[in-house]
Amino acid sequence: MSGIRLYNYRYSEDYANHVGMPEDRRADTGVIAQEIREVIPDAVLDTGDLEFENGTQIKNMLVVNKASVM
Repeated sequence: MSGIRLYNYRYSEDYANHVGMPEDRRADTGVIAQEIREVIPDAVLDTGDLEFENGTQIKNMLVVNKASVM
């Protein structure tokens, strides 16, 4: 667990709009799924490709179950 780093980040406008995230909730603290997968593989889910209305894509979107990490 000591190898897990926390990051302060802001969700992209495309992603936040896609999931209906309000402006005041777009900044967060969390982990990077690719890093977590190396330490706790079962805590990471591959949700497939994500495409936004403007055509921008995220290939192989990974999601961390934060409860599995904490």
